[in-house]
Amino acid sequence: MIRSSDKKQYFKAYTTICLVGLTMSWTPISAGKKFSTGVKKLLVENNGNKCSVQLTDPYGALVYESVYSLYGDVPEGNGKVKTVSLSMYFNCMSSDDAEKSSHFVARFDATQQVWVKDFSQVPEEDRESSEPYVKVFTLNGPNSLGVGITDVTLPAGDDKPYSIDFGFCLRHPPVMLCGSANGVAYVDKKGSTKYQDNVLPIALKIVKSIEFVDAPQVAPPTSSAAQSTEP
Repeated sequence: MIRSSDKKQYFKAYTTICLVGLTMSWTPISAGKKFSTGVKKLLVENNGNKCSVQLTDPYGALVYESVYSLYGDVPEGNGKVKTVSLSMYFNCMSSDDAEKSSHFVARFDATQQVWVKDFSQVPEEDRESSEPYVKVFTLNGPNSLGVGITDVTLPAGDDKPYSIDFGFCLRHPPVMLCGSANGVAYVDKKGSTKYQDNVLPIALKIVKSIEFVDAPQVAPPTSSAAQSTEP
């Protein structure tokens, strides 16, 4: 069953796509510019949590604070190039954040040390129409256990392709780095990916290269949390 656009917008609150809360439809800051390639470092800070990481960027994107912004020509093989646009937004949070289950359609199983699909936070009436459009898969970094999630956004018109959104989290206790990007690929109604608009492989390559390089910092507990005790 195809989800309505209203149902889709409601459902997105439960996916990692909306975790960062910064995704927007806009022309990347790097439009028309080519930046350096290679290893790039960034410090992502949110609510007292600090993720110091580095990534390998072979495409010449603008990387700063919590943003990876790429707009330009990239090699396509056989001497060809294609113009791509990709903006990923990063967020650093505690790996033990008690609130994380309210944002995810995946959870980390500490016993098995793996991420697993989990729709328990999605209202039961929405699961049947939403779950078939979400894929959860392993996505590890050099020193983190991660999860990737793709979700299909249905078009308003019948003649338009479906848009695929992407989210991820890389767990490196005591923190984890999460991120999101909208419109990383488009598929027609038969499920065929329109490869000229597919930047998901680029996003995956960048995320897989993300490495935590300095001791991460987690926000201190609130006064009320500090006074609580384990049962």
